[in-house]
Amino acid sequence: MKNLFAMTDGMIRMTPRSADSPDEIAEALSGRVRALAMAHGFLQRRVRSMDSERSTNLCELVESIVAVHEGAAAERTPRFRICGPDVRCGDHAINGIALLIHELATNAAKYGALSKAEGSVSIAWSIADDRLELV
Repeated sequence: MKNLFAMTDGMIRMTPRSADSPDEIAEALSGRVRALAMAHGFLQRRVRSMDSERSTNLCELVESIVAVHEGAAAERTPRFRICGPDVRCGDHAINGIALLIHELATNAAKYGALSKAEGSVSIAWSIADDRLELV
């Protein structure tokens, strides 16, 4: 919990630097807090289920973070293509990855591919030399 509050404090302090109005600050901060809440939800579900691995599947985490940008259920063309090998994320990685994916998806929605109705985004990852490469 201490780490979660420290991250939230950092978000509060940094958000006004990239926003032009109080409404933009509120929207950006709200989205970031929701991403953290989702990540925390993954951690809590794991604790409740007594999962001995103490890790979360990266694909599941990414899918849950970008779901808000998928649009109406009636749209049959997914806006995100997500693929990569099975990667398990430990407790320390989940919050950072959730915030990273949230920020990139938000930027795509505001300024990039998702700002157009036909736009889509590919998220892929691989493991190279014991490092995660996210594209």
